Amino acid sequence: MTIAARSRALPRREPRRDFPPLAVLVLALAAFSSTGCVTFRRPEVAFHGVEVRSFGSAGAELAATFEVTNHNSYAIQLDHFTYRVTINGGEAGGASVDGVTTLPGHETTLVHMGLSLDWGKLKDVGLQFFTHGDDSLLEQLQREYGAIRFVKAFNSVGSAHMVDPSFHGGPPTMFICGNDAPAKTAVRGIVEAFGWEAADMGTAVAARAIEPLCMLWCIPGLRDNQWSHAFKLLKPV
Repeated sequence: MTIAARSRALPRREPRRDFPPLAVLVLALAAFSSTGCVTFRRPEVAFHGVEVRSFGSAGAELAATFEVTNHNSYAIQLDHFTYRVTINGGEAGGASVDGVTTLPGHETTLVHMGLSLDWGKLKDVGLQFFTHGDDSLLEQLQREYGAIRFVKAFNSVGSAHMVDPSFHGGPPTMFICGNDAPAKTAVRGIVEAFGWEAADMGTAVAARAIEPLCMLWCIPGLRDNQWSHAFKLLKPV
């Protein structure tokens, strides 16, 4: 594209000064973009999935996959970029991608990114739960889908001990709650068949106390890599 410009010479008291090349380039780009010839739309990024590659006392290595959609008509290339993960405003880990990643125009590309998590940094940023003390996820689901009889269960234990748990001191306690009594009776049977003691804490409001127990359960794991534990409700003889 050729851009021609005309200007009428005017009397000047000082000698004429030419614009430096950089200024001309900036002005040309500004004029070019203002006409709508150059546009840029930020790519959309959506989480696709994550895979745990390694898990240890110091941290974890993950492989995350993202769907990146480039809405522009031209391809975008990313050459050796770094990134970091923040939780509650504090840095918890990060990594870098070597080589060139190409995002073709008007296409969605799966971008694979490694991620290193540092438990030490994760402890410093603190844990934050999904809801505040005046609500729970169970209550939100019950309000949204009133015809379904929800029961909270298996909230605070790892998958390795959900079935046939074996701990010193006998079977651990599984706290349950919900608004429908027959539904809780059915869930109690499942919990006990799995080798647990069921403790009914009442209606769905009790989930406000049960759900945050997952944070308490995770602390020994994040701090000491100790993930083999469960809660037990002790009663007087």
